[in-house]
Amino acid sequence: MAGDQLFSPQPGRYHLIVLGLWLEHNEGAPVWRFSLEYPLTAERVGFLNLADLMAALERWMLDPSVLPGTPANNPQPTSVSATPPGGIAL
Repeated sequence: MAGDQLFSPQPGRYHLIVLGLWLEHNEGAPVWRFSLEYPLTAERVGFLNLADLMAALERWMLDPSVLPGTPANNPQPTSVSATPPGGIAL
């Protein structure tokens, strides 16, 4: 069935990343914070603002090998957080 191909991604071309976002108050002003979690490795990376999150996503889309949680970076599952440029460790 043709629709089955949608659920059979080619390795290296499909990445499942869970986005978390929450509202904090910084000196009374509302500020959104973000995190990305890689379910297979339980790694999380935090971002202080939307610009940093978007910059990291753009870098990762250009070079998926730098994604935490990819086989090249993590041959064994781990729960250690990784911090890319622009991110904060959670």
